[in-house]
Amino acid sequence: MTSLQTLPFKIHSPDSFKTVPWRNGLGSTIELLAETLKKNELFSWRLSIASVTNDGPFSDFSGYDRTLLLLEGSGITLNKPNGIFKVLNSSLNYANFKGEDLIDATLHDGPIKDFNIMTLRSICTSSFTVIDETSKSLLNINADKLLVYSIKPVNIQIGLEAGISLEANHLLQFNYYINKTMTLDKTQAIVIQINYNK
Repeated sequence: MTSLQTLPFKIHSPDSFKTVPWRNGLGSTIELLAETLKKNELFSWRLSIASVTNDGPFSDFSGYDRTLLLLEGSGITLNKPNGIFKVLNSSLNYANFKGEDLIDATLHDGPIKDFNIMTLRSICTSSFTVIDETSKSLLNINADKLLVYSIKPVNIQIGLEAGISLEANHLLQFNYYINKTMTLDKTQAIVIQINYNK
């Protein structure tokens, strides 16, 4: 593994994740990592995993941009007041929407688990890439902060640095600007790039 002096990163294990209640009080989410703003309790960005066990409305996160990816379960339909917005019925299907959108969810056949990316749009933006098991992935990274969530074990190489091995259900975090090529082997993972508004 590469020296921390040349490639500073941190690996977060499930032991470090914390459970927080939904804003609407109808459930809870597992917070993997969040960047909290010092002046108040808001976060500039957050990664989390939620188990949805019942139909119902999403919490109000006005000012945030949200991405939801289906991890487990038969699926979920996201509804807006004027009708169906998005149907997620396969693993790693996703939906992008605003935190102030009035979303009401309907489960297809039992509970689901989903992965959530939230960014406060006045501060930063995010993009993501879903890695599947069909081929080795080569990504161009241009990010102020790079995060990789491993659904299954993954080997990662950035530029010419030595590889990093990540166990399943762990989160890899880089805290510095990266503009390099990243290679991931055949696996399942979610690569998130965070960029701050200039």
